[in-house]
Amino acid sequence: MNVPVLTSLSTRRVSVRAKLTGGLLAVVVLLAAVFAVGFWGMRTLAGASDYIVHEELPLEQSASHFATLVAEEEATYLAYALTGEEATMRHAEEISAQVEQVVATSQSLADMGRDLNAAISEVSKN
Repeated sequence: MNVPVLTSLSTRRVSVRAKLTGGLLAVVVLLAAVFAVGFWGMRTLAGASDYIVHEELPLEQSASHFATLVAEEEATYLAYALTGEEATMRHAEEISAQVEQVVATSQSLADMGRDLNAAISEVSKN
């Protein structure tokens, strides 16, 4: 009984040179796919780190600075209440001015972040 054997392309009358070239081409295609996925991942990571460094980190630093100034302002007003010294009151007023500057800076950073997010989403739509 003769059973027909299905032969694939690699076992037919194809030269060794063609088989090696095909194998090399397959490896190059896989390598290109791995490179593309890696490049896409690096771009995504770079975008996320830019977002953190340019938007989130300044807001976090501003919030930390704000908390420190508020605590110092509170301590200075308490010191003025206990001592009644004018120099302590002037120092408290200076700290209050710094608190207002930090609030204004934080607001502008938040506005810039919203503008940046809107621009990124607009570009990603196109």
